[in-house]
Amino acid sequence: MGGGKETPRQKMIGLMYLVLMALLAMNVSKEIINAFVTLNNKLESSIEQVESFNVKLSDEFATKLATLKATGAPPDELARVEFHKNTNDTIVSLTRSMCNDIVKRNLFLLISAAAQDTKFEEFDDIEEAIVSDDAEAKTRLKALVDKVNGLGIVAVDEHHELHGAETDHDDYHNPLFHIDDAGYIHIRDLSNYTKKDDYDTPTRLLAGKSFEEIAPKYATSPSSFIEVKGIKIHYRDQGQGYPIVLIHGTGASLHTWDAWTKELIKTYRVIRLDLPAYGLTGKDHQKRYSSVDYVTFIDAYLYKHSKE
Repeated sequence: MGGGKETPRQKMIGLMYLVLMALLAMNVSKEIINAFVTLNNKLESSIEQVESFNVKLSDEFATKLATLKATGAPPDELARVEFHKNTNDTIVSLTRSMCNDIVKRNLFLLISAAAQDTKFEEFDDIEEAIVSDDAEAKTRLKALVDKVNGLGIVAVDEHHELHGAETDHDDYHNPLFHIDDAGYIHIRDLSNYTKKDDYDTPTRLLAGKSFEEIAPKYATSPSSFIEVKGIKIHYRDQGQGYPIVLIHGTGASLHTWDAWTKELIKTYRVIRLDLPAYGLTGKDHQKRYSSVDYVTFIDAYLYKHSKE
């Protein structure tokens, strides 16, 4: 339907997108977030393993260098070991930055679910608040922690791991994340993440921005809207002559046909639309997404459009 043969990879991506949209349409957002929780737990386990290995290796280098100095090792041997120690320290720092970048992006999603004005810049170098005397980092971390504590996005009860935790720095105590003394950021157990029950959250975070945000950019002339079967449909009707209806494929929109339309309207009348749950067309609250439903919908759309 998209005009051209799809590669196996494109088909797989299209299928994954279709499954995601179907899950969102069926209001199983909680299951999507639960999958995110499981993924985060596995990620946290991997980061802990990386941190443990790096700390152990760094300690071994430090011990070896201290022993060589204490025993009066030759300068060239000291220089050799110190060179490798510094190289290791650089690698450890880069590894920590990569781990923290992944965690920050997860935190950004989790916090954005409750505070849509959250900016990724709010997470810049927050780990430096723990491992250094960076005053700006401390200010950013404190502001982020205050935001998290004020949002109530993690329900804390007597069984939650936050109670009795001794690893937090008092000024930065919160139920969502903590930064250890080595500067690694850790997301806490998300079992009590309250936004799991907010069905609009996964749709907004995973499927994209709201209609109000993207409409000014994409609903420009000659875009029009018409209500069909209770759904507000975005469509474009251009050109004169014999009518041609262009229908986009999975994970696409009427803009798929922009280049085709530019040529076709020289001779034909071209009608294209965003199918339900795609582009700027709203979702179907009655969850009619089968192949038969789409055929019926297109027929109803063309009939109503012809009468206007």
